[in-house]
Amino acid sequence: MKKDKELIELEHKIEIVRQEMINVAAKHGYSSHESVHLSQELDKLLNQYTKMTGAKKNHN
Repeated sequence: MKKDKELIELEHKIEIVRQEMINVAAKHGYSSHESVHLSQELDKLLNQYTKMTGAKKNHN
């Protein structure tokens, strides 16, 4: 299955936010405001990814 540009960009953004969240959590703790904010952002991106990949599977 060939990935489209939008999906590749989303995967890249997910990895950036994931790494940022790990770094912030290591420095400020998992329950810090910034860690929680990044975790919520990562959840949104992962939900978007799931919707996109699920929709593509249903159309193939």
